[in-house]
Amino acid sequence: MSFGDELTEIPADRVSSGFVEIGEFLTDEFEFETDIAMGVAPDGSVWAKICDSVDELPLSPERKAWDILAEAEEAFGAKSMAEDRAACGNWPAPKEIGDYMMWIKDEAEVQECQFADNPGETERGPYAAVLRGIHHELCLLGFSAIRPLWEKK
Repeated sequence: MSFGDELTEIPADRVSSGFVEIGEFLTDEFEFETDIAMGVAPDGSVWAKICDSVDELPLSPERKAWDILAEAEEAFGAKSMAEDRAACGNWPAPKEIGDYMMWIKDEAEVQECQFADNPGETERGPYAAVLRGIHHELCLLGFSAIRPLWEKK
């Protein structure tokens, strides 16, 4: 017997179904939309079945951000770069998404400056653009870089 088996029908004079959108409310980007049917639990509370499995629900923004950072590490060594730069400067190792974003953004600026000083160099310009893209993807998920450590009082 499952929990759903304990639910009874909603009285006929009440709304018994609906529609749910799950995602970014402020941006109207709903990754998951579905019809729902409601039932009454033994204690009188109303329950709605959203889906059959938790695996059907979208990933959280934090999980997506860590996935982006993992892909950026695999393809471009972005996390390692951040960790190495922190270690070289005797700064705390990045731990949170905003920490990594700060180092990624700063490295993009460093690369852009070096590229501007050496226009014949073809490697640094695209790398800076990749880093900016990673930073932008994380911003779209609602994250922001911490203030650069060297700017803090």
